[in-house]
Amino acid sequence: MTATLPDEPPTSARVNGHLRLLEYVVKGGPWALIVVIVLTSLAGEYGILDSQTRRNADGITFHVEQSKRQQESLEKILTVLEDQRRIQTQAALIACFKEAKTDADRSDCIRKFSSK
Repeated sequence: MTATLPDEPPTSARVNGHLRLLEYVVKGGPWALIVVIVLTSLAGEYGILDSQTRRNADGITFHVEQSKRQQESLEKILTVLEDQRRIQTQAALIACFKEAKTDADRSDCIRKFSSK
């Protein structure tokens, strides 16, 4: 006993412009189900089917990679800013030493412009 699919689906099989695949599988018997499973599997293997979950996963992966690049850039900027602060502190200490007249003034310079 073989079942054949109708040439044109009945109007009751349409839902929002799409055919109800399940109705055809039920009418077509187990071979129709096997064909649908194999075709779906092959379509997934060769990338024909692109699920929302896959797109979400790709989006999350892209976002994570972008966040890592941003973090690396921010760390480089932070390093440059710390180096700049250290250089400014050393320049201010040297300028303070030049203007200092006594040992007490030099001690104040060290206290004011410590590099810690």
